[in-house]
Amino acid sequence: MWTPMTSTTESELASIMLAIGRLEGKVDSLLARQDELQSAIQRLESRVHDLEGHKHRLLGAAAVVGGIVAFATRFIKFGT
Repeated sequence: MWTPMTSTTESELASIMLAIGRLEGKVDSLLARQDELQSAIQRLESRVHDLEGHKHRLLGAAAVVGGIVAFATRFIKFGT
């Protein structure tokens, strides 16, 4: 059987609705923070990728220079 809401029940309902509103606000805040962190992570990944590319090019250049120096040293040392 249906009974009308009493003031206590209305007060409890209002309290529950307020708590739900607070939770929604916190969830929205967490989602916004997650988006910020994801953006920061993507920027860092891009920077690391660029640095790794420069590192590989530098190591390649160092290998070429090392080979040239080794060849030149052998050529100078043996004269042929």
